[in-house]
This record gives sequence, C-alpha cells and structure tokens, in this order.
Amino acid sequence: FAELYYAAAEIFFDFNADAVPDQKWEPLLANIPNWNLGTDLKAQSELYQRLALALLRANSNKSEAQEMFKSAAREWLTIFEQGRSDTQAFPLPSMLDKLVLEKAIAETATENSTIDGDLLIGGLELLNRNVRYVVSDTLAALAAQTDETERKTIHSVLRLSDEQEGWEKERLQDLVQRVLSHKSFDQKDFSALVTAEEFDHGLSRLRKTIKPPITRLPTAKELQGALNKSEALIGYVAGRRVCVRSDGLWAVPFSINRDELTLDEKLLAAALTVQNNPSDTNDSQYPIASAIRVYRALFDGLAPCLEGATHIIILTPSDLATIPLNALLREAPPKLSEGGYDLSKAHWLAFDYAFTNVTSIRDFLSSREIASRPSGNKLFVGIGDPLVGRALDLAGLPDSTSPQHPGAGAKQWFAELAALPETRDELQNIAKTFDGPTEILVGASATEERFRVLPLDSYEVIHFATHGLVRGDVPQLNEAALVLTPGDDSDSSNDGLLTASEVTTLNLSARLVVLSACNTGNIDLSAFTSPIQGLATAFAAAGVPVTVASLWPVDSAVTQGLMVRFYQQLTSSENPAVAVALQRTIIDTIKSAPSRAFYHPRYWAPFIVFGGSGVGLIIRVIATRGEIVQVPFEASA
Repeated sequence: FAELYYAAAEIFFDFNADAVPDQKWEPLLANIPNWNLGTDLKAQSELYQRLALALLRANSNKSEAQEMFKSAAREWLTIFEQGRSDTQAFPLPSMLDKLVLEKAIAETATENSTIDGDLLIGGLELLNRNVRYVVSDTLAALAAQTDETERKTIHSVLRLSDEQEGWEKERLQDLVQRVLSHKSFDQKDFSALVTAEEFDHGLSRLRKTIKPPITRLPTAKELQGALNKSEALIGYVAGRRVCVRSDGLWAVPFSINRDELTLDEKLLAAALTVQNNPSDTNDSQYPIASAIRVYRALFDGLAPCLEGATHIIILTPSDLATIPLNALLREAPPKLSEGGYDLSKAHWLAFDYAFTNVTSIRDFLSSREIASRPSGNKLFVGIGDPLVGRALDLAGLPDSTSPQHPGAGAKQWFAELAALPETRDELQNIAKTFDGPTEILVGASATEERFRVLPLDSYEVIHFATHGLVRGDVPQLNEAALVLTPGDDSDSSNDGLLTASEVTTLNLSARLVVLSACNTGNIDLSAFTSPIQGLATAFAAAGVPVTVASLWPVDSAVTQGLMVRFYQQLTSSENPAVAVALQRTIIDTIKSAPSRAFYHPRYWAPFIVFGGSGVGLIIRVIATRGEIVQVPFEASA
C-alpha cells in the first residue's frame, strides 16, 4: 500500500508541475495483485490506483481519463459519507480528499465535457467544509425531526453535547497543567473519567431516541427541486463558479488575482464601516474600481445562468464574507465635477437581485425544510432600549466586582454604552405592522430573565434592537453577545449579556430573527463579521431558519426607518420572501435618501440575510370567534 501511495503521489506531483509522469508506472498500476489490505485500505488503494491511471492517461486518452477521474471522485464522496454516518464526530476533508476532488472537478467540469451535477454539488459541500459547517449539521439534525417532542429532544442532545465538549476541554486543560507541573494523580481524577464515561453512555442512549439526520451529501436533483424558477444558487469550488437553477446547472472556469482581491476587500470594508458623520462631500467617495472587480470575481461568466433570476442564494467565499453583495457594481457611476462620484446614479447590484447567504447547500436545504413547518401562534416579540449609560445609573441597579464572567462589574462598562431610546419607537412601530398578538420588552423589562420566561417556542418573529458586542469588547467576553438590561450581574443567565453560546441553548421555533444592533463601538476591521457570524449561526443552531443581521453598526435613525420599511414589506399582502422584502426596503431607502450623503452604501447595505430565505413567513392571522388561525402560503409564491 505504501508503494502504491508513493507511485500515486509521484504521478500527481509530476502532473501538477506540467511534467510528463513516468509511464513505467502504468503496467504496474494496471495489474495490482489482490492484496489482503482489509476493507478500508482496499477501498483507498483502488482510489489511488484509479486516480494515478487517470493522470497517466490524461494526455493520451482524455475521455477515458475523465471517466476515471469522475469514478474516483464519486467513490471518494461515498467513503466520506460512510465515515460521517459511522461516528458522532465532525469530519473535515483531508488534504487527499481535496486533491482528488479538485483534480476530478477541474478535469471534468470543462466546456467540452458533460457536467456531472452530483460531483459538483458534492465537491461544493466537501471541499468548502470548515468548522462553520457545524451549524449545517445542526440544522440537518433539526430538520430530520418531525414533531415538537423530537425537536425538543434534539435540542437537549445538542445542548448536552456542547456541555460535554466544554467539560472535556476543562479536564484536558487540567491534565496538561498537572503534567507540566509534575503533579501526581489521585483517585478523583479517575472518578472523573468514570463520570465522563457514564455521561457519554447516557447521551448515546438519548441520541438513539431521535431520528438521525441524513448524512449523505445532497444531490443536484434535490437542490434543483428546492429552488423556484426565480432563484439561482451560486458556489465556488476547484477554480469553478457553479450556478444552479431549477432547470439547469453551469460550471464556469475562473482565475483571480488573490492579492488584488484581498486589497479590494480591505478597501471596501474600510469604506463601509467608517463612522464619520454624514457628509455630502466625504460620502461621495467610494472604492468603485474595487466594487466592480469583486463583482466580476464572483459573477463573471454566469450571465446565461442568471437570466431571469431575481433571488441569488450564495455560498460566499470566506475571504469575501465581509462584503455585502448589494454594495457591488457592474460599472462606474458618473463622477462629480468637485470630485467623488454621483452615487445617486449608481446602479447597485441591490437593484437587480435579492441575496441570501448560506454556509452550505445542506444549510440551505435544511433551513427551507424547517421554515416550511407550522410554528407558534404568537407573531412577534421585540427586545430593545436596554438600560445602559445614564439610564443605568438612574435605575440604581446593583454592581459587582466579581471577575468570574463577562457580566461582572456591569456598571463599569454598561455605563459607557450609548442609550438607545429610539429603539423603543422602532419596536413599537414594527409591532403595528402585524395584525395579531405581539410582545415588546424595553427598558427595565428588557432583561435576559424576562426574555427567557417568555414562551419562546411560540413566536414567529424575534427582533433584537440593541447593541451588539464583539469578542473582547467587554472583559472576559470571548464571543459575540447582545446587550440587554443587566439584572443580577453575578448570574450569567441574567447579567445583561445574551451571548452566542447562550443563544444556542434556546428552544426556538421562530422562522425569523432580526438583529438590528446599532451604535456598536470598537469595531475590529480584521474580524468585523465575528458578531454577526457568531450570532447568526447561534440562532440557526437554536432552530431559526432565517436571520437578518448587520455587518457593521449603522446610524440609529437610518436603522429605525429601514427596519420599519422592512416589516411593512414583509407583512404586505404580497407576502414576499425575507430576502425580497429586504431588497425592496434597500431600494426604497436609497430612493428616499434625505441628502446626497445617504446614497452611500454604508447607510443602507449592512443588513444581510442568512439561511433559507425564500420560504415566506406565516405572519398573517385571522381572528375568528376569539381564535387565531394561521394563513400559510406556498414557498414558490
């Protein structure tokens, strides 16, 4: 097996270096004996053999080589799926996984070959898989459950799994410290191991009571069946832009200048997150060339696929995840005589498409499945206007100096946050757009404790209008969090910080969560998506299929107007999808800009949609004889 591995590696590296592989390997590889390798090694040896032979024949018999590449890649995907179904672990692709699939896709997804849809979709899922895909697996587990009891059980499993992981990390850290300090081990260390084993057995028994999620990779047919005629899903894999419609699939080769694209991303991020006051002069500046280059990097060559599409679901590359697609351009707007650009005449991508961001195809499919199910009978709950700044002093809340958790010493840093009285008006105006029961928690009522005691599994929409914090904004805070009114800051469940990890423990059935965090200070431009990625994915893990969140802090007055418009669109008689409602809101906001400064996308582009947007919400009710009756509508509407 080692000899075979060596031969395959030599051939692979020769081929990639544009050198002619040593053809003397071919007769040896074509006649491998029936080695007694065991099931796993035998399957791998056959893959190496097939891949090596395909590379050797790539020049002499291209069609045969392409079929061998396809066969090897399909087999590799099957092995990966089988490995996932045999373990509770979270697998990531190995370097060899990536080499085999990238080579197979590159050699088969060409203009002169028939596109293998399942191979491309499998490649998108496997090659792009990273730790953020934990959320996709969580959503798949939730989507597999068919009733309320099963859903609550899977939440318990996920919550206990997180607790087990945290406990194991603490024990491992303690073990390392003992080894480094040459401490001896006593009976309690072994008792802890027994406790861990018993916990694991109990968790395994609980897992057996729920339906296991589908571990196989999605197929092209499944994905196309989930897309309606106006939608296109776009992903990027192995030097290919992949575009999927309900009636077709495209794979377009591309190459980009990574250094140039990195600079473009930084220029756009800096322009979009600047916190200066509105200025007609300063806000006429925008890195137009960068916006055009990023557009071309993402969409060039996809015009045939996008014809007739109005909603794009996109697996955005991680190095461009900080840039809202709404703020990209196909061409430059006119320049102003005094310098800068006339952004009132810019044709932003927001005018052409609604956008939804997804982590993976499974993320998209699972979100659609969850969003299509009936939810609770309460429409809306809004939380905002927390007691911070001077309002906190007036409330006379107790303080603590205990350093044990992020909420400790709350007054010291809660008092430094700006008060958000406008969010009270925002929530009240939003509530008026719903024709049914709503709940608002503001001021002294906007605590974690008050929020947690609500029937959270009964609300259709949950809206947070408050500060969002990034890791490090508060001492001891190592994750994203939402600011609420501090209650007892010695209690982490009521300290005024609803952290991402706390969100994952909530049992939610809402179809939509909106995070209109504003006035967030101390933005770290090197990781300014962290509060959104963390919170959006946390709400997905809590069972919410669609989240609207902001990539950066925005002027409060603009946010208030934009949010009210968004809900007016969402609750209109047309019942648009969430992404479509947001697109229409952005267009209205641009067209009603109060001055030239507000045409700049830093005011209207921060909000983006995560998840399975496209399935409309059940947000309209009819009150009949004291009963609330939900009125659903089709996903294709």
